[in-house]
Amino acid sequence: MEEKKGLKLFSLSKFTNFEMIMDSQLASSGAHQAKILEKYAKNNKYIRNQAISLKFISALLMVLMPFLSIIMYFEIMENIDPFYPIQGRIFVFSFFILISLVISIFYLFLFGLFTTSSLMSGSAFKWLHTLPLSRKDLKKLGFMTLFRNLNVQMIVMTFAFPIILLILTQNIFAFFMCLISSFLITIFGGSILIIVAEKFSRVFSESNRQSSKANLLRMVSLMGFFIIAFGSSFVMQFGLNAINDLIANFSSNPPTMGLNMILSMIPLPFAPGYLVSLSLAPDQAPLSLWGSSIVGMGLLAGLTFLTYKIAIKSLSSVATFEVDYSKTKKDAKKKIKPILIEVKSTSPLKSYIRKDLISSTRDYQSLIFVLMPLVYPIILFFSMQGVISEEVSSIFSNMILWAIIIIVSQFIPLMLVGGLLNMEESGSSTLASLPLLPRDQAKAKLVLMLIIHGISMSLMAIVLTVITQSVNMLILILGSLPITWALLLFVFQMKVRLFGTMKFKYVLEEVNISNKLLKWVSIVAADIGVCIFVL
Repeated sequence: MEEKKGLKLFSLSKFTNFEMIMDSQLASSGAHQAKILEKYAKNNKYIRNQAISLKFISALLMVLMPFLSIIMYFEIMENIDPFYPIQGRIFVFSFFILISLVISIFYLFLFGLFTTSSLMSGSAFKWLHTLPLSRKDLKKLGFMTLFRNLNVQMIVMTFAFPIILLILTQNIFAFFMCLISSFLITIFGGSILIIVAEKFSRVFSESNRQSSKANLLRMVSLMGFFIIAFGSSFVMQFGLNAINDLIANFSSNPPTMGLNMILSMIPLPFAPGYLVSLSLAPDQAPLSLWGSSIVGMGLLAGLTFLTYKIAIKSLSSVATFEVDYSKTKKDAKKKIKPILIEVKSTSPLKSYIRKDLISSTRDYQSLIFVLMPLVYPIILFFSMQGVISEEVSSIFSNMILWAIIIIVSQFIPLMLVGGLLNMEESGSSTLASLPLLPRDQAKAKLVLMLIIHGISMSLMAIVLTVITQSVNMLILILGSLPITWALLLFVFQMKVRLFGTMKFKYVLEEVNISNKLLKWVSIVAADIGVCIFVL
């Protein structure tokens, strides 16, 4: 009976999983919820296909990243000879293992944060309280829903890197040590994911949408998500650059035994890396270092157990949430105090800008369009730091770099125009049904886009000036702001003409949606073509 009941609960978790995915898609779609709902109505297997696609893509990338670590492994093996100091060898291999495990946690957050935050909001379990299910069954259903959503990702995260390490080293002992480390890291990462997702769901909940504090937290949260999303490639690039430097430095000046022992006792992120690196050379590793690594793994196991208990408690409270009717009645009996509403008149330009900024903080998609141009200089700094500092030294190379940056940064006008103009597209915006002047709306959006674009280019100029150690880049990029703003206006005008042309006026909404892909290809091609021609 218990087995049959468990199977029924697991079958029921399929629907809560689909509802969780649907809720996360609606939350991230922002002003485009009408399109998502239309897709649901047209294809009853849309959610199922989305769930399968998400599992496949996340599993593929989680397998691909350990394969990329093969490059680091062979880089180490080529530069380390049999006479290389054992303390340096242990440190270098632990650094290699550390990077691979940290990247796996990044990818778990990248593909599981939004769906898990939807689960932790509790909306997927509200209808289950109408069914004859006990609190114990609801708890089990919560675990099964999360497992059904993240099972492929967590299995791949646990086994992918140990199997690849086994293929590379042909070392069974190292495989089992890596498997233990990977298992603990997976459980710890999954537990932290649940805890963070609960906080994330509170920040983005409907009840907090009017709070200015919540708006700030939303922006900070998504900035952190951007760092996670792009951090994996930065970590891998940093590892590749640092490995050669570490090998060269440790060949003559290896780390001391005391330093290795201290680092190996730190649960995260060093202890797993040291345990696996010691297993690669068990006959040469000192016993004292084995002891400190085992102590560090014990601390990691304890830390993992504590975070697991906290995550389980959070998940149980979400699954078994019940409305406190006594509190509801008490709140209903409270006297309603009159609220004094003061209406202040302001110019259409200021009111539209304020409306767009507030609206962009209330959903994922609009906020991404605003924040991405501001985050791009940080991405540029980490991704191009090594190449620029080595290759760019003369005035001619500065000019070449300036031209490349101007061309590459053309995605910023496309993102701003595509994101901010589509904010009025669906029923989520009440302005779409009001008798408002499109000219006033266009002025406000242009001012906002020009400000964001100007800040992005200024940050980019500062970043490149720091990397190249030349004030020429600052002068070139800031001097080219009128050109980039003109290209932004060009993209804006093309978008309005191709999508918003009506009989007697132009509007910002997309009223002519035929051949949408071809129109956007034309906008992108024309923008880049004009940019290259001007340069």
